This record gives sequence, C-alpha cells and structure tokens, in this order.
Amino acid sequence: MKAPAPDDITPSYRWYVLGILTVVYIFNLVDRSILAILQEPIKEELGLSDTQLGALTGLAFGLFYSTLAVPIAILADRTVRKNIVAGALALWSLATALCGVATNFLTLLIFRIGVGVGEAGGVPPSVSILSDYFPRAKRATAMAIYGIGPPLGLAFGMFAGGWLNETLGWRVAFFLIGIAGVILAPIVYLTVKELPRGYADRLEGAPVPEEAPSPSFRQAVDTLWALRSFRHLLWAGATHALATYSVMSWNPSFYIRVHELGTAEVGMYLALLVGGAGIIGTFLGGVISDRLGNADVRWYMWIPGIAMAAFVPAAFLQYWVADPYVSFAVAFIPYLLSPLYIGPYLATAQSLANPEIRSLTQAIVLMVYNIIGLSLGPMMTGALSDTFTDSYGWGADGLRYALMIMILFNLWSAVHFYWGSKYLHDDLNRDRSGEIGKAPTPAVAATSKPSSLQAESLKKETQDDSRLKDRDLS
Repeated sequence: MKAPAPDDITPSYRWYVLGILTVVYIFNLVDRSILAILQEPIKEELGLSDTQLGALTGLAFGLFYSTLAVPIAILADRTVRKNIVAGALALWSLATALCGVATNFLTLLIFRIGVGVGEAGGVPPSVSILSDYFPRAKRATAMAIYGIGPPLGLAFGMFAGGWLNETLGWRVAFFLIGIAGVILAPIVYLTVKELPRGYADRLEGAPVPEEAPSPSFRQAVDTLWALRSFRHLLWAGATHALATYSVMSWNPSFYIRVHELGTAEVGMYLALLVGGAGIIGTFLGGVISDRLGNADVRWYMWIPGIAMAAFVPAAFLQYWVADPYVSFAVAFIPYLLSPLYIGPYLATAQSLANPEIRSLTQAIVLMVYNIIGLSLGPMMTGALSDTFTDSYGWGADGLRYALMIMILFNLWSAVHFYWGSKYLHDDLNRDRSGEIGKAPTPAVAATSKPSSLQAESLKKETQDDSRLKDRDLS
C-alpha cells in the first residue's frame, strides 16, 4: 500500500483518528451493555430466567463476537481496515435497533447474535490502525485513551438506558441507541485514512521488518504462541474477563433486586462510577505504564496484576454493605482498578506482534478473553444466582453471593500477569527478522517507507526523549 501524502498525516489528524475510533468503541460498549440495565423490565415482560438473561448478555453475544473476530481480523490484515470498522459499526448498530422489536427469548437471542457478529469487526482492525498511527513510545497512552471507550460506553449505556426505559420504554431505548451508530458509520468510512502496516514503528526506528506479505493463520499463531509472555497475557485477560463481565452484566440487577432501586437511579449512579472512576483508571493505567515501563518493561504487566489483586477485597465490601449509597461510594475503588489493565494490556499485545499480524493478534486476544469471560461469566453468574435463589431459598441475596464468587477470578488473573512479566523483556527484544513469512522484495519495501517529511513530523513530537529508541515497549 502506498503511504499517504505528507500533508495528510499531521499530529492533529493522528489525534482525530484516535478520537473517532474511540467514539466507535464507545458505541461498541453502549450497544453491548445496554441490555444489562434493561434486563429487569425485559425479564418481566418476556418471562425470562436469570440463566436466559445470562445467555443473552454473555453466551449468545460472546461466542459469535469472539470466534468471528479471527476471520474478520485476517481479512483486515489483508485489506483496508477502516472499511471493515465502518461496515461492522453499521451492522451491530442496526441489530441493536432491532432488539426493540423482539417478542420472545428466541427473537431477542437472534438480534443479540447480530450485535455480536457486527462488533467482532470493531476492535481488532481499530487497534491495528492506531498502532500504525502511534509509535511504541506513545502506544500505551494512545491505547489507554482508546480504552476510555468502554467506561464511557458503559456509562452512557447505563444512564441513557435507565432513563429511556422509565420515560419511553425499553424497546424505544434499543431503537434510538442503535440508529445513532448507523449514522456514525459513513463518517468513519469517509474520514479515516489507511496507513501502511508498521508505519509508526519504522518512523521511530524500531527493529521491525518492512511490510511483509500476510502470513498464514498457522504461522501467526505459532509465532505468538512461542512467546511465553503472550501466553500468560491471554490467560490473565481471560480470567479477569470472567470477573469483569459478570460485574458489568449483573451489577444493575444487584442494586435493583437487593437494594430495591429504580432503573433510572441505578443507571445514573453506575454511569457516574463507570464514567468517573472507569475513565480515571483507564487513563492512569496507560500513563503510569509508559512512565514506569521506560525503566523496566515488567511494569506493563505488574500494574494490571496489582490492580486485579486489589480489586477483590474492594468489590467484596461493595456487595456486603447494607446501605446502597455506601455501596455505590465503595464501588468507586473496584471501578477504578478494573480498567487499569486496558492500556498496558493492549499495548503489550500489539508490541509483541509483528505489524502484519496486529489485527489478528488483537482478534486472538479478544477471542480468548471473550469466549472464556464474556460467553461464560454472565451465564455462570446467572446460573449461580438461580441455584442460590431456587435451591437454597436465598432470594435476592442469591445474586449477591454469585457475584462475590465470580470476582475471585481476578486473583487468578493477577498470578498470570506476574508470571508473564518474567519473560516480557526477552520476548520484546527477540530477533524478528524472517520470523513470519518471507522478506518483501525491494519494490514492496520501497513503497511502504514513509516520506522524509512524515518522518520529520513524528520526530518533532518525540525529540525531547533522548532514550526513545531504547524503550522496550509503550
């Protein structure tokens, strides 16, 4: 692919691309999570069990979202990535709007599958695009800003969903949220420019081969699986996902059932938590990782590990206190800690991968993360809640204890982040020449090199850091 003209890629335009893709990520989480705040009125109208609700928020969405992300990412690594992002946004937004016409469990299940299929094409190509816009020394910060999308999306979904449900009903809530995403899709298609794979890495002078032919799926997987830090990164993310998706899907129902609050009030408080603590935690995770990781790359995995371990006692207290407003206050801590992993987690995976497989790498990370966490977490919580409620007669407290069991998976996550940190330095600094596929011909390599004006533009942004080329990861 030929690089854009020098005037096309300015520092301000790089930030615009980061901004618009972050907005897409916000819609990704709004459409995914709005069911959580609406599931109590949906349960009442359609007569669903907690296990069925868990399947709708987790299994139905997660299986298709996770498995289809891989073939879509392979396509993205071979074609124009921004076109896939725009098309995926239109598809999942339309499916969200159609959820408003569901008449039973089956029809809602089908539309939720549609949301999962569409969202499978959102994050992997977006992360790959951003990795070509931002060099390694700025990548964790960029990914942290991009990672603000989930807390913002969750916050807006909780607030808008709860308010719309009480004013217009849950069906109208689905429709209005979905149509907004459909309108955004053509803006992404028309304004985001595609860059050559590895563009920012080569400007920075990182030890990355010139843009190479796309490898086979087997070659890519074998290369990634050989990295011990990457294997632990996968398991750390997956076990954390079991806890975080359980919390994300069932916290609204916890406050509605146990503390007997309305959807609008619960949506408002959770929106403040996710939009406040969640954004702060996401941003801090990326910035602190970039600062400490400059001296020791293991901080890119130590920071998430510490956050996961500290999350557990804080969340236990959140579910245990009797007063709902004290519970919301205490919840600030777990909502702050939970997303600290996002920036360093995404940046580490992208920096371990070669440029020509970055979409696929992100898809593999998401597949493991979501098949285990998203597909199983909410449904396991629902099944535990049904068991505690029906078999043990614990009533609304059944959901409380189900959530307290699920958050223990964060301790398992912390262990994997620690183990993975032991191998991170060596894996990042391995010899990558000839690692995947064949070296490009001189003609291909020449077309993938950026112009001198573009190189100078990026150097001006980072010239204050004399150690830029010595950094292991960002």
